[in-house]
Amino acid sequence: MNKLLSKIATLSVGLVMAAGVGVALGQRGVQKAEAEAGGSASGNWVPITSASDIVADTDYLLGYVADDDKPYFSKSTSIGNSGSIQTTGTVSQAKTVRFVPVEGGYNIVINKDGTTRTYLGYNSGTNFTTNTSGGTGAKYVWAPTVHSSGTIYFTTNSGARFMGSQYKTASSAVKPYATSGISNYPLVTAYKAAPLATSISVKTAPTKTSYYAGETFDPTGLVITATYASGNVDVPYADNESKFTFSPDLDTALQTTDVSVSITYEEKSTTQAITVAAAPNITSVSATVKAATRYEGDKLDASDFEVTVSWDGGRADTHPTSDFTWTVNGVANGALAQGDNAVVVTYNEVSSSSINVSALAFVGFVKVTNPNQVQRGDKVVIAAKNSNIVMGQQHATGSYRVTEAALSMSEDKTRIPSANLEEDVAVLTVAYGTANGTYSFIDQNGKYLCVSNSAGNMTAVDTISEGCDFNIIVEDDLLRVRSNTRVDSEKAIEIRANLTANPARFAGYKTTTNGPQIDLFRMASTDAIESARSFASTYLKMSEYDGDNTYNEERCTANYSAAKTYYSNTFDAAGKNFFAFDSEFAAARTRFSNWATANGETYNPEAGTFVKSVLYTPELLTENNAGYVVIIAVITMSALAFGIFFLTYKRKHQ
Repeated sequence: MNKLLSKIATLSVGLVMAAGVGVALGQRGVQKAEAEAGGSASGNWVPITSASDIVADTDYLLGYVADDDKPYFSKSTSIGNSGSIQTTGTVSQAKTVRFVPVEGGYNIVINKDGTTRTYLGYNSGTNFTTNTSGGTGAKYVWAPTVHSSGTIYFTTNSGARFMGSQYKTASSAVKPYATSGISNYPLVTAYKAAPLATSISVKTAPTKTSYYAGETFDPTGLVITATYASGNVDVPYADNESKFTFSPDLDTALQTTDVSVSITYEEKSTTQAITVAAAPNITSVSATVKAATRYEGDKLDASDFEVTVSWDGGRADTHPTSDFTWTVNGVANGALAQGDNAVVVTYNEVSSSSINVSALAFVGFVKVTNPNQVQRGDKVVIAAKNSNIVMGQQHATGSYRVTEAALSMSEDKTRIPSANLEEDVAVLTVAYGTANGTYSFIDQNGKYLCVSNSAGNMTAVDTISEGCDFNIIVEDDLLRVRSNTRVDSEKAIEIRANLTANPARFAGYKTTTNGPQIDLFRMASTDAIESARSFASTYLKMSEYDGDNTYNEERCTANYSAAKTYYSNTFDAAGKNFFAFDSEFAAARTRFSNWATANGETYNPEAGTFVKSVLYTPELLTENNAGYVVIIAVITMSALAFGIFFLTYKRKHQ
């Protein structure tokens, strides 16, 4: 009897303490389970708000809310090879569990098949284990614990381990982690069955109920009342968009025959009356672009505009719900150029007057698409492919952490403005490797990045060695920073495991077998860009260039001499690098090459060299002097023949 009272007292204290803490989790609707642990889910589920929500012989889901604000739930009814419980974001695949009260907390039943139950326990490291008897040992007792955020999560009886999600943003697995790392993982809580609404009605109509044909339904301002057995709950659309559906849906143009819109919430429906009139004629479209600092190469977004459409009868709509389009300097949704840009907005085939949008010269990092774009001395940033996740400071293992700050990359993920780089981003300097043609990378601490044969890690060392040699290559249409073949040709700088693994990091790991590959960005300074543009404009006379590459026109000996002299003696290395590789200067490189050819030389933009043609005489290599060239060649050959004959004759008669 005393032992039983002790158990009851222990449980009561824990439940009362947990129940006394408010929980701000929200009613996140999921699906209800069959009445047996391990059963499939259907219906409505919400996270528990206190330990008192845990009731014996009742079905629950184990789950967590990831960084993408989506819930993920227990999927497996067994422990996988990695000692984890697999999870799913698909409700229909979720499996229920049950809690059995024991001293100090609960045994968790993850599967019940007839009379056999499988109990969840902690094994070692980050692995679960199971047995069929449960028990009060620390490994099989889980206590509901209140986090500072209000979330109810579960720890082992000793408090040393807790249930957390393996990744932060993907359906993956639930594992036991040390409580010292609690801030690194989403906390796993229990979801309880909640009743569905028995009916719904409109409490507050949407702000807009009158439409013209062609517009789409706008539920802004809508509030419904959901009726449950326990009472009524007001549900605003603004906080619960994903739980509402509409017919016609929000992407379907309304017709004059539409007199109402069907609203569905928790499988119950109601209607909202609307009127749809024939669309009048548009008299004008006007637009403004919100003030902001913009750079060349940036693209505008619909949210950047304030658009007003005026119709017959005096009606004017600001920022209509139907799509509008725009052009930048005549190009649909084009990128901004440096300086002033002409932007025109069009709605239903009626266009606004031109709007001027200014853009500054870009200062920052541009994506490398060709290995030849990288030069020694360049500043570079390494990012996970097609993402905002970049290489951060050195990790304790020697590899480099990921920085998940939302950098303001361009929409196409090709540029990173310097102003948006976080302080902990690793800006690397490109240097020579120990082997011919290879590169090395130096971090902000002056240390060289090197591959390691240990678990795919990298190291940072003071003195360069063969392990610090990298090749920048294109392989399988991907740009790779791969270790030199003398060390380990299979290793390249990549993200180790999943982007959201902890600790996710950049490592020297086998390509294609792990996480995402990388993108390499090099520093593009304003000075370098302007230097290249100045050279092309001033010395190559690009304002006069019409693409005509005929021999005589491109010969231009005087201009070529001045351009070559500046290029060889004055042109700065950064500007020369831009000129050699950026697509902006393709036409200028063609003109410079034609000039070189016309003057008996070959220009190599990648090497920055000029090679003189043998026996070249510029005054003679014209179409008008072609006959003289032949005559001089004949005279020269005759003189040589006579000289050889004379010397031979003289030797014979001495």
